[in-house]
Amino acid sequence: GFEGQVISVEPGKSACYRCIFGSADVDYMENQTLNRRIFGVLGPICGVIGSIEAIEVIKGLISYGEKLVNKLFMIDLESMKSILIKLSQNENCICFKAKINENPNIKT
Repeated sequence: GFEGQVISVEPGKSACYRCIFGSADVDYMENQTLNRRIFGVLGPICGVIGSIEAIEVIKGLISYGEKLVNKLFMIDLESMKSILIKLSQNENCICFKAKINENPNIKT
C-alpha cells in the first residue's frame, strides 16, 4: 500500500511496538509478507518513511526538537493525509518494566 508509520521508542520511558500492537499475529504477518512478495513495495514510500525515521534519529542525537516519543505518526501517501496519535505504555508490557540500568538485556 501507500501507508507508513513511525514511532520513536525510548526503552523504559515510552510505549513500544508491542504496547501499541500487542504480540505478532503469525498468520497476519505471513499474509502481509505474501502480499509484499506479490505486489512489491514502492521505493518512494520507503524513502519517505526512512527519511522521517532518519530525522527522528538526528533529533535524538543532537537533543533537538520534539521526537515522536509516545506518538504514532501515520501517513497515507496516496491521499497525502497524515495523523498523529498519542500513545501510552501498556502496564503489562515488558517495556513498561524495563529500566536501562536495571535490565541486563538492554544495552546502551
